[in-house]
Amino acid sequence: MSTYNMNTMMTTREMIGSFLALPFQAVVKLFTTIQSSRMEQLDALNAMSDEDLAARGLTRAQAAQAILRCGF
Repeated sequence: MSTYNMNTMMTTREMIGSFLALPFQAVVKLFTTIQSSRMEQLDALNAMSDEDLAARGLTRAQAAQAILRCGF
């Protein structure tokens, strides 16, 4: 005899909860995407030498501030 619950139907409460959670999940996904993009940019900055940055007229701190500045 199996103890697996064969009832896969959602209750009304579960459906309402899932529906109300959708906007919050979208916001979390947006911030995760932004964070991922900025981390990739910071990794690229970390891979650059100080001479490369100086050739662009930037210090490492200035470049990091430019990446982390809010760009919505």
